[in-house]
Amino acid sequence: MTRSSTKAKQNIYDDNKKNNGNKNLPAEWFEGSSSTIKSSTIEMNMNSLSNLFRGNYSRYVKKAAGFALRLSRRDWLVLSILIFICAFSTFSNSRIHQAAGERQAEWMKSSEYDQEALVANGKANGSDSGSMASTRTKPQDSIHRKHVQQQALKQQHQREKEKLSTIGMDTKTKKNKMPWSLEKQPKAVTSTITNITIPESLSKLADLSKPFLPGKDLPYFWHVALSGGTAMEKIIGACLQLVQASDVETSQGHIRGSKTLQLVKLRSSKYLNMDITSPVGISKAKVLKLASSNMVDVVVTTALHETAAIFTSKNKARMFALFRHPIERAISMFYYLKTATWDEGHDSAMVNMTILEYANSGQAENNWLTRFLINKRGGAIQREDLAAAKEVLRTKCLVGLLSEFAVSLERFEAYFRWDQPKLSNDSVSCQNELIALGDNRHNHPTFEEGSEVWEALIPHNRFDMEVYEYAKQLFFEEQANIAIASRANKEKGRNALGAIDKVATK
Repeated sequence: MTRSSTKAKQNIYDDNKKNNGNKNLPAEWFEGSSSTIKSSTIEMNMNSLSNLFRGNYSRYVKKAAGFALRLSRRDWLVLSILIFICAFSTFSNSRIHQAAGERQAEWMKSSEYDQEALVANGKANGSDSGSMASTRTKPQDSIHRKHVQQQALKQQHQREKEKLSTIGMDTKTKKNKMPWSLEKQPKAVTSTITNITIPESLSKLADLSKPFLPGKDLPYFWHVALSGGTAMEKIIGACLQLVQASDVETSQGHIRGSKTLQLVKLRSSKYLNMDITSPVGISKAKVLKLASSNMVDVVVTTALHETAAIFTSKNKARMFALFRHPIERAISMFYYLKTATWDEGHDSAMVNMTILEYANSGQAENNWLTRFLINKRGGAIQREDLAAAKEVLRTKCLVGLLSEFAVSLERFEAYFRWDQPKLSNDSVSCQNELIALGDNRHNHPTFEEGSEVWEALIPHNRFDMEVYEYAKQLFFEEQANIAIASRANKEKGRNALGAIDKVATK
């Protein structure tokens, strides 16, 4: 035997000795024979192993043992790695299936899983409750999961039908049972606003959860540009003959400089002689105690937060406003500023600009509604800002929609009791004319939802669109109660006025 062959045998011996738990192997393996392992020695070992097995297993055991004895250290290492990978994969799969089963069980125990509905459905199909119970014991059954999901969708649809029925909507025809008509049913919007802080500048605005107090609370109209605000001002002044405090001092220079509160009649409307949208006018209104003067019926402003400073804890503001779809308003704003040379927002560069260029130029308003509700003119809008804007609407603002102008006006009149005593025929005709014709409108192209222009303006109004959807939700939830109270007032007279306050406290 050569030195190299002896060294190879020694390596095989070391490997097998280590893999066999340090048991001594026969010394005959290392004799000077040319064969690495003597057949007689293998046969002896096989015979001793075969005594442990009976039947046909001995033949396979012999082959396996012979194969194992011939493996080198590297082969054993590779084999061990493969065994470990297989074991780990099997264990991981079992844990995944176990976790899936646990999640399915938790989901089946949730509120969306209505066992009574399942039992009822099983009886309707001719099966008893026992068979349904047996079906529930198989949470991984795909057919069962599909059935449960269908039941959950049916329950959700039923809840929506019940919600719509509370505001007088026919769920089959989607038509309003009330004497007025609504253009379309709003999309469902879920609000989870809790513990949100609104700006301190709005602290003098009364909470809608408290009843309106005529003589103490003062109606406070926030004029949102290009959203029907000018028409609303004309209805307040010309049709309802209410005294307004707005920006008349700025628009009518000849009444400036007065140091007392005076009534001024312009055309067919009456105003106080001050501009409550300017810093000087706001200071003047505070000094002259406009909020407690009993000389004004409605305060109208575009400066929501600044003008709110004229109110006090004893004489609070009752905010109401008209809102318009943000994309429609943005389109109208572009065509207005393009021609309104008298407006400070006019830019001569916009004259030859297309609306698509305007949307992509960076000059378009960025979430104007959200920013002005929370008084955040610059910086990025965060989700907390969106929540605060919604909270302002929910707690402080009586919401109206330009798309539902007639219903909104009826709602305002009922809440503020402007329809008591009964409105005259002239007043009603005046309102109908302004509602039909509108005001401060200018002809311009329109763009459908989904068009290139519409999509280009969405990034500038993404938060405003959420605020608007929330405003629609508030409008449709509150409108029925206010309208019902208004109808009761017209039928029963002043004795029914308390019903409005009860509605407001709910």
